[in-house]
Amino acid sequence: MLVDSFKLTSIYFNPDSATYGSITNCEIYKLFDKVQAIIFNSEGKKYNKRFRLKGKYYGSISVYESFQIIPLCLIQNAVKYSKTTDIEINFEETKDGVDISIVSEGPYLEKNELIDIFDKGVRGKYAHRLHHDGLGIGLYVAKKIAEAHNAGITAASSPQNYDRDGMPMAINTFKLSVPSQGVK
Repeated sequence: MLVDSFKLTSIYFNPDSATYGSITNCEIYKLFDKVQAIIFNSEGKKYNKRFRLKGKYYGSISVYESFQIIPLCLIQNAVKYSKTTDIEINFEETKDGVDISIVSEGPYLEKNELIDIFDKGVRGKYAHRLHHDGLGIGLYVAKKIAEAHNAGITAASSPQNYDRDGMPMAINTFKLSVPSQGVK
C-alpha cells in the first residue's frame, strides 16, 4: 500500500502517468476483495468497519498498473467518511463490463458537491469534521485513472432524512463502470 500511495501522489501531479507501466490482466473481483482485506486489517478494525462483498464478477480485464489505486481510494474514502459499521462493495456484470459500487452511510453530499467531488483538492462540506487530514487527492486520482481506462466513475447521495452529530445523513454510492475490452 505504501508503493500505491507513492503512485497515487505521482498521478496527482502528473495525471498522464496513469497510463504508464505495463498492461496486465486483472481479476477485478479478486482485486477489490484483496484491497478490502488489507484495509480492514490496517484501518477497518480500528474504526469498527465491516466490508460486505455482494455479487460476483469472474471476468478478467486488461488494465494499467495504476488501476489498483482505484479500489484503494474508493474503499479508504468509505472508511474515512462512513458513520456506520457496514460498507458494501457490490458487483454487477453488465453487457459492457462490470459496475462496482461502494456504498456507505455518511454525510449527505449536495448536488454541487457531487459535481465537484472528483476535482483536485475538493472535499465534501462535512469532510473536515469527520477526517481532518484529507486533502482532496484520492477521488481526483481515482477519476484520472478511471479515465485512462475508459471507465466511468460517479457519486450519488440519497438523503436518509435524519441528522447525526449535526450532519444530515445519506446513503453515498461511488460507482465505477469498467468496460470489458480493457486497455490495449
